[in-house]
Amino acid sequence: MLPSPQRPGYNPDRRRVPVRSVEQEAAFNRALSRSAADLLDDLRRAWDVPLGKPLTVVGRLTLTWREGMGRDIVFLNDLEHPETGIGLAYPTIDASLGGIPDPVIAFVPPGPSRKVADDRLLATGEQWAIAELELSPLVERRKHGNPCAWPYARERLGF
Repeated sequence: MLPSPQRPGYNPDRRRVPVRSVEQEAAFNRALSRSAADLLDDLRRAWDVPLGKPLTVVGRLTLTWREGMGRDIVFLNDLEHPETGIGLAYPTIDASLGGIPDPVIAFVPPGPSRKVADDRLLATGEQWAIAELELSPLVERRKHGNPCAWPYARERLGF
């Protein structure tokens, strides 16, 4: 599925890492240097999840073909709080960073969860799941210009 202006949530600038001033770059690097546990706690606070509890979300599964990767990838989109149904947004790690934030989505790695999901249903975007998230690798967070970007759904999804 290619991005298009007719697709809900489309933002042509979302993949572009913003050009930052020296001060903004320093703030971004400070945020990236924080521990994964601290960043996950920031997400818990922003998403009203008790500290120390798993970061569990509900989202819509979508199957996406990545031309350059030669394979399908699955994302958990439209993330919501599992108890309140309130949509989730990334917290502001540092107000000076500015920019257009990525939508809150999670990558679903290949594995057992992918095998139980029906690819035809995934392609429609009509399958919803609940997942526990973990922080994506540093290289991904740096690439997407967000210290908390693109969390990974752990191996087990609930449908």
